[in-house]
Amino acid sequence: MIEVRQHKYDGTGLSKDIFKRVSTDVWILPKNWHKKKELVNGTEVDAELKNKDINKVFAAVQKYIDSKGKQVPNQAYIESVNLESLKEFFPTNHSLL
Repeated sequence: MIEVRQHKYDGTGLSKDIFKRVSTDVWILPKNWHKKKELVNGTEVDAELKNKDINKVFAAVQKYIDSKGKQVPNQAYIESVNLESLKEFFPTNHSLL
């Protein structure tokens, strides 16, 4: 999962932290995840392929965020990535996905 967080301030000094998750559809054993480096350890079967798949989804999410929801990322590049959960962070652009 790739987690995207939005921080909202309500003007009273309080903030609200909202997060959405986008599935990478990559399954690994938790012990084979390097939390600091954010990658699959070499002890996991097909670690290199799994890291590439995770990086593709991360790039698609990053591209969507960088565009502030104004553009839909190239679907040919990210066919299986579901960005629906991020629409709430960009309410004026709901019709684009």
